[in-house]
Amino acid sequence: MGRLDLDLSLKRVKAKFGHYEAEGRIGDRGGKGQLSGTLEIVDLRIVLDTLLRVYPGQPAYIININTVVSLKDIQANFKANWKCLTCLAPRDVSSCVNNILNVRMKELWAENDVFLNTLVAEGIREMVNRWWWW
Repeated sequence: MGRLDLDLSLKRVKAKFGHYEAEGRIGDRGGKGQLSGTLEIVDLRIVLDTLLRVYPGQPAYIININTVVSLKDIQANFKANWKCLTCLAPRDVSSCVNNILNVRMKELWAENDVFLNTLVAEGIREMVNRWWWW
């Protein structure tokens, strides 16, 4: 048996997105979207404590894992447009996209942190135990 504790802190992660376009259709509904801008994640912290089964020459196997993922702030600044199939002109949906990322994501994480931390932990365990040494 072994134990692994990890405390990973990322002060600032910034991503810049150029001009991206996507088009989708389901039956007679759908449209085309365009997106560009920046996304900055401030003070992302991931704390793990794991109980491992380790044998010489064999891959580690996670028996138990607990995670706590915390996030201080998300700063999104996107320019986004959506044009439905029947619309004549695209509609600016930048404020909706930025509100979802800047406000709603933090609220959703705060409301569902136990579930989301469990989901992250089980995802890590599944990835390591099943796919890591394939």
